Amino acid sequence: MQLHVQALYHHDETLRLTSINDRQGGVAPRFFLGRTDRGNVWRFRNDVSRDICEALEAVCQAEPLAPSEQPAHAAVLQHILSAHARIATTWRGPAYWFPYEAAPALHVVLIDEQSVPLLEGGLSD
Repeated sequence: MQLHVQALYHHDETLRLTSINDRQGGVAPRFFLGRTDRGNVWRFRNDVSRDICEALEAVCQAEPLAPSEQPAHAAVLQHILSAHARIATTWRGPAYWFPYEAAPALHVVLIDEQSVPLLEGGLSD
């Protein structure tokens, strides 16, 4: 989930969201909650006040590790966010899902500076 949120958004030095990680950019959401059975990850946009972040974080820490279900404290999270500004949109995943029985991939390559040429022919942008 850490890699997922890093791929979705640009962050500042305090891990606050600054923008969408897309060619056209865009405004990051005020709040992100990613849930897995191994842990939850949350982020706040860089213009959300400290008191709102602290209130959201307290609720996130109490959120169970049950990604197949709706967040247990969704209504509380929405109430806290509404105090900051009107909620225009919400989005819920899943973003990825892998069965526990999945066979490991045999030919996985980490893309780094040396392996960038592997992206040519379809992903060069």
